[in-house]
Amino acid sequence: MHHMNLASQQIGMRIRVACCSLIYRKSLRLSKLVLNSDAAGQVVNLLSNDVNRFDLLPMVFAYLWIMPIQIIIIGYIMWQIVGLSTFAGIGALLLMAVPLQTYISIISGKLRGKIAQLTDRRIQLMSEIIAGIQVIKMYAWEKSFNNVISFTRLSEIKLIKYSSYLRGIYLSLMVFTERTTLFIALITYVSMGNSMTAHTTFTLAGYFNILQMVGVIFFPQALIMCGEAIISIKRIQDFLLLDEILNSTSMDLLDVKTLKKQPVGSTEITTSVSVELNRVSASWITGRLPPTLCGVSLKINGGQLCSIIGPVGSGKSSLLNILLHELPLGAGIIKLLQYDKGKSSVVRNNGGFITDSLELKISYASQEPWLFSGTIRENILFGETYEIKRYQEITQVCSLLHDFKQLPKGDLTIVGDRGASLSGGQRARINLARAIYRQADLYLLDDPLSAVDTRVARHLFERCILNFLQGKTRILITHQVHFLKQADIIAVMEHGFIRNQGSFNSLKSSNEFNEILNQLNEDDTIEKKDNYIKSDVDDDTMDDEVKRIEDYEDKVFRRRSTMQVSRRISTRSYDSHLFMSNVRTMEQVEEVVDDEEIVTGKLSNQVFIRYFRKGGRIITLVLLAFNFVLSQVVISGSDYWLSYWTNSETARSCIHDTLHHCKLSEGESNSILNNTLLGSYSLLDEDGLLPTNYAIYIYTILIVGCIVLSISRGIFFMTVCSTAGKKLHDDMFFNVIHATMLFFNTNSYGRVLNRFSKDIGAMDEILPKTALEALQIILVMIGILVVIIIVNPWMSVPIIIIGVIFYIIQRYCQNTIQDMKRLESVAKSPVFSHVSTTLNGLSTIRSRGSNVQIMLCKQFDEYQNNHTSAWYLSLAIASAFGFIFDFIACIFTACVCFSFILMNRDNIFGGSVGLAISQSLILSGMLQYGIRLLTEVRSEMTAVERIVQYTDLPREPFGEPSSNLSEHWLSRGKIQMKSVFFSYKKGDPPVLKNLDFILEAGWKVGIVGRTGAGKSSIIAAIFRLADDGLQGEILIDDKDLMSIELEDLRKNISIIPQQPILFSESLRYNLDPFSKHSDDDLYNVLREVELYNISLDQRVSEGGTNFSVGQRQLICLARAILRNNRILILDEATANIDPGTDALIQRLIRSKFVNCTVITIAHRLNTIIDSDRVLVMENGSVVEFANPYELLVGNPDSYFSRMVAETGEAMTKQLLEDAKKYHNSRSISVHRT
Repeated sequence: MHHMNLASQQIGMRIRVACCSLIYRKSLRLSKLVLNSDAAGQVVNLLSNDVNRFDLLPMVFAYLWIMPIQIIIIGYIMWQIVGLSTFAGIGALLLMAVPLQTYISIISGKLRGKIAQLTDRRIQLMSEIIAGIQVIKMYAWEKSFNNVISFTRLSEIKLIKYSSYLRGIYLSLMVFTERTTLFIALITYVSMGNSMTAHTTFTLAGYFNILQMVGVIFFPQALIMCGEAIISIKRIQDFLLLDEILNSTSMDLLDVKTLKKQPVGSTEITTSVSVELNRVSASWITGRLPPTLCGVSLKINGGQLCSIIGPVGSGKSSLLNILLHELPLGAGIIKLLQYDKGKSSVVRNNGGFITDSLELKISYASQEPWLFSGTIRENILFGETYEIKRYQEITQVCSLLHDFKQLPKGDLTIVGDRGASLSGGQRARINLARAIYRQADLYLLDDPLSAVDTRVARHLFERCILNFLQGKTRILITHQVHFLKQADIIAVMEHGFIRNQGSFNSLKSSNEFNEILNQLNEDDTIEKKDNYIKSDVDDDTMDDEVKRIEDYEDKVFRRRSTMQVSRRISTRSYDSHLFMSNVRTMEQVEEVVDDEEIVTGKLSNQVFIRYFRKGGRIITLVLLAFNFVLSQVVISGSDYWLSYWTNSETARSCIHDTLHHCKLSEGESNSILNNTLLGSYSLLDEDGLLPTNYAIYIYTILIVGCIVLSISRGIFFMTVCSTAGKKLHDDMFFNVIHATMLFFNTNSYGRVLNRFSKDIGAMDEILPKTALEALQIILVMIGILVVIIIVNPWMSVPIIIIGVIFYIIQRYCQNTIQDMKRLESVAKSPVFSHVSTTLNGLSTIRSRGSNVQIMLCKQFDEYQNNHTSAWYLSLAIASAFGFIFDFIACIFTACVCFSFILMNRDNIFGGSVGLAISQSLILSGMLQYGIRLLTEVRSEMTAVERIVQYTDLPREPFGEPSSNLSEHWLSRGKIQMKSVFFSYKKGDPPVLKNLDFILEAGWKVGIVGRTGAGKSSIIAAIFRLADDGLQGEILIDDKDLMSIELEDLRKNISIIPQQPILFSESLRYNLDPFSKHSDDDLYNVLREVELYNISLDQRVSEGGTNFSVGQRQLICLARAILRNNRILILDEATANIDPGTDALIQRLIRSKFVNCTVITIAHRLNTIIDSDRVLVMENGSVVEFANPYELLVGNPDSYFSRMVAETGEAMTKQLLEDAKKYHNSRSISVHRT
């Protein structure tokens, strides 16, 4: 039996693993049109909850056909014993097992489908909240999102409660079905004039117990599990039928079939590809007019650089997406040709795409940098063969060498989840380096220069895009129009059309083109193509570095060949080579993301106490316990009464059949009377026995009480569990959303999401059912032992001995299985992290071809194998211990049988013996199942344990009242820092060092500096994102930040973040989550930011992907205007938008925030040249703080002067003129004042 169950569960496990693998592989092919909806949350829910329905399905599925066969065979045997009375009992059994259970199964299936939809929504929201937690904290939106999650959770838990009630009723049937069917069969048998005997009664009891196990326990389980499995299969099927990036008739440009593998160090010779678009139209939303791209025609010859410019939402990124097959081609023809006419006979024309090469390679750098949780080197190589010279050259042209020297572990620094440990500029350059490292025929670069400062942008453009990729076909989207002169062809896009195209000289006569250039007044700032800036590392240094690294890697490979590498479950892979400024060992890889804590040993009783205390007050739990005890007393009492009634009927039959020749002896009569409480009452007949009708009445009352109490305790228990689940979820969410940023920086996305998906799912649906079933069976087993001891006191000794042995084995068993369950839960987190990372970077992944997708599938399968290993080991351990428990149960049954030999035969009755033996057989059948359930309960309680861990997280001091603050405490906007040191983790080296400056109220201050200089850390310090790492004083309007309640602080400071974050709610909610403003106010602010024809009820897709990056940034600006605070911070807010939108934002900031303190972190120096002060950062310190004009004129050798000089001669001249103009106008204004 145990081997069969293990084999069946192994089959279920394989089905689950296969479905997970299928779901992940499908996610790699999902169309972006689908991903803009709720697919991301659906994938996580499918992998965390739906596939789990297959684990136990094969084990119980066989009972669908076993039950009818068993009923026929056992029914025939019982018919031979009691005749037609059999059909009364079996009829009652079938009535409860088939129609009722089928109805419960159907309703449960419908509820399951509705619950799954709400769970998808909740998980999707949690996914977005975790991804945008820093923005939520800086906006002080915790309460709003708490309300959104609570509302979704309330709807979900309401349906879960209904489903739990049905489960409670179903589980109650397990307790009283056998007794009810036996009651009906016996009453029918007696009513037909038959006499009860111990043989008849307890033979029927044994057979009905067998039928109950199959018909009421396993068969309904099979029905319910099949119903839930069908729902899960339907959901998986719907997901697998979602639109894919490529259909059966389209051409798979990305599935590159490599004809021969290039050896390491070789240079692959490729031919540049020409790109031609002929009247191409496409739309992200089917049927929408006008389409995203409309009649686009463009021709790019092989080896040319094409720059695409245009305002926000003009279709620039969509143009790249259609070349990547991410955006379906609606009309027109796209030609990608590598060979001249006649040189290739392979021409494919599928779905409007024409190509003449089977090996065309496309490399893509996305607009929003995509990084996965691994080393920097792993992110750059991303499946490509490691070539040290090429890698060194790539890191140089992408301006990464300086960063490698600053990072503690060089390029073996772990970037953290989504690149959490890096600045925006560093993420952008690593993202670009990954695209450049791949030897491709066509390079698609989606605005890679916006997130870096002017000097680095020039370096990337000239050294990387112009020089390193010379001869390759390149399509570059850019908002930095001063690089356009170097482009071979320029395309100007607007509203999905290409308005103008041609060379720089040919377009210069166009008024539209000149208007775009004049927006930044930098139309002539590029020198000749061969006039490159000096690199960070000269050629000699580069050669020395390459030689040193080659020698070092030889040592690394030799060491790896002589040692065994042990693997551990982690969210990262450490299998990468080393490239650092100084030689370091493999063991020194920095861990940004902490390993997940695994609790070992016995499950703490505090977990049970916390769980049930959340379910109700003390009086509620006392009433629940009383209900359980009372119902078990009634259940055991009905069994014992059956024994008494059988003994009475046996005695009466003996007396009447022999005409009193077999009259009971005085001892036998007294024994029967003493076995009941009725001996002292006048309810006995002349033979000293209880009349049959009275026995039936009492038995009926006990059976009815058994039914009522069993159902009531099931519903009561499920109510307590549902309440506990809701409160624990709410507590966990509250603690997570108010946790410090250090928690999110050191815990991966998948790890946190695992708590809200798999663990919450286990607590909501698996734990209550398993716990109720386990409690019922344990109480039944206790009742059986009590009855056996009452019938045969000699059994007390073996029960104690066997109980001690059993307790020792059971405790060891539970500890072992609990540890495996904890390991299994931890092993699940990397699966979710991997899936989430994949979904975020689908475009980049698919652009790399099939090899990368195969690599990611293998990595996913490896995570799956780690999880499956822990899962299967827990199953095997449970089966082994189950066999031991069955052996103990057999010994106990033998003891019961032989114990009656030691008793006085005058006190032994057939009914008593039958009761004891039948109860011991029931115990034998229940013991292994009960222990498995008890072990499963403790295993599932590890989910509660993991949830409780997150209810005790270190929290920000949110909600503590501010001392002596008025409602309008921030009325001016003055900011002062006194000897400020700041680090993101207490004890770490400070990232801000001894900052000491004053920003007067109303000042416009620009913060500039190289990537990683500490600019964004100033924002983190002001918003108190890491209180433990803050030393010194920060004063706002002369009030110490540490004395201000976090919500009061953050809601009074507006920020437009570098990465605009939107959430999958209505646009109204994204603008005003607290509903403080009228719709008129919201529409007015949308018009001010020039977002016309947008409805407030329009639903924002996950991540805001149905809006362009520029539109998202404008929505963030609209938020800031609505908040109308005295301090506004812009964290490189205009980095990824076009010049026109940048000018709009700058104009609105100057008009709407004229009396506010505005702090701008920017790489475009023209956006901060009109500031009152410029604060120049270098390595976490302030090196300059003065008026920009004074820095340029008064100190030509200043840091700021050198930064301006690096923008080019024409731009330097323009910036100097602007600085002088703003300085003079400010001086005149002050003089007049």
